[in-house]
Amino acid sequence: MTQARPERLEEKIALVRKVIELERRKGFADTAVVGGIEAFVKKHFPKLSGLVSGYGKMSQAEREKALSELEARLGRLLQAEAPLSLDTPIRFAPGVGEKRAALFERLGIHTVEDLLTFFPRRLEDRTKLRPIKDLRDGESALVEGVLRAKSKVKVKRNLELIKAAIDDGSGILFGVWFNQPWVWESLVQGERYAFYGKVQIRYGEIQMENPVWERAGKKEQTGRFVPIYPSTEGLSQNILQSVIQRTFRRAEQAIPEFLPQEIRDKYGLLSRREALMKIHFPRTLADFERARETLAFEELFLLQVGLLLRRKRENFGRSIHPDPKCMERFFANLPFSLTPSQKRAVEKIEEDLRAPYPMLRLLQGDVGSGKTVVAAAACAMVASAGAQAAVMAPTEILAEQHYHVFRELLGPLSVEVALLSGGLSRREREELLSHIAEGKVQVVIGTHALIEEDVEFRDLALAVIDEQHRFGVIQRAALEKKGKGTNILV
Repeated sequence: MTQARPERLEEKIALVRKVIELERRKGFADTAVVGGIEAFVKKHFPKLSGLVSGYGKMSQAEREKALSELEARLGRLLQAEAPLSLDTPIRFAPGVGEKRAALFERLGIHTVEDLLTFFPRRLEDRTKLRPIKDLRDGESALVEGVLRAKSKVKVKRNLELIKAAIDDGSGILFGVWFNQPWVWESLVQGERYAFYGKVQIRYGEIQMENPVWERAGKKEQTGRFVPIYPSTEGLSQNILQSVIQRTFRRAEQAIPEFLPQEIRDKYGLLSRREALMKIHFPRTLADFERARETLAFEELFLLQVGLLLRRKRENFGRSIHPDPKCMERFFANLPFSLTPSQKRAVEKIEEDLRAPYPMLRLLQGDVGSGKTVVAAAACAMVASAGAQAAVMAPTEILAEQHYHVFRELLGPLSVEVALLSGGLSRREREELLSHIAEGKVQVVIGTHALIEEDVEFRDLALAVIDEQHRFGVIQRAALEKKGKGTNILV
């Protein structure tokens, strides 16, 4: 299987420049590389191959001019691909821009660091090629064959149907697309293609509706393990994968190493750069799992180191004493009883809050395991003691969901819960910021907006960080500084 790591642009340009220099030394005889200059450039830089089109038939002067122009274009290309720092705003990442940046920000991606730590939710195995005759309805499969025919039909006024038939020698499968005219232009009859998608058997035909497809052998979207990311409307998997790949190539030199070498050697862990590369561009399932283990270990390691450092600074902490009667009302008003593990988590959090040093606790649990109610209980403790809590979520959608849940859970205690979102008018925002600064709002929920300079708390005692892998150390530290001896629950 081919290496999935994104090839460095500098390496490709350096290779082509060496060939150009060799071609000059050989007197522009088109002997610097096997197969000729034109084929070589077409392989490595297809979009620039027009500069040397017909190179074999050019005069020596024309060849010299063509290679000089090619060199100049490569130089401009390298300049455009300058390294990116981790704090670079996402709009400057390759393939993003102002308009698309808003879509990335919906996913909580504001910087290059956010993008590189935006991990796949799963890995899709697109490596196993199947004969068309063996396909079953409802399964996802990869097939490869020759495009025998294609058709385009106007089903009704605003609905155009495109069908393409590929033949692998064992049977015929039809790819089906609706209102995607570019597919018709791109598919070429007689060429070999790979299709991946969900199999549907309809009217005696084997079909895939809107399959992933590419020319056979390309192995970008098929023939390998493909990461699947959380997404939003307007950001397809192809766009996400392309932006992450191009950004990683330009930012990988800026990726810091957090784990000491002796720790990595002892536990068989990857470097951070390699872990990020393999979580986004895995060659095998084992690569993906090892990257996940490394990044999970790193997160826990940093939390533990942070906890030890904070405990050494006990004089910066303070004890929080929740109101027992208020907490009794909180638990009595819950529409369910806490599980034993939830009760243990709540007890540990209360112990930490009462301690004379700041809390730094990781709350672990699968989706649906009840972490939200434990976080709400922590906020109730702080609010009952007369202080404030902030809940930072990775996306506006998740922040809004938390707002409604926390209002319902904390409402019976007369705790004021507010949502600091980007959708507020200027007047509404100013009024809310005033209430937060005065302490009229006890629990504030938001995204990165919480760490903006104009957000001031009267007495921030607890910061709850949802989905810790989505926020870097800088963001957490910025929220922590909004209070004195702020307790952290991740």
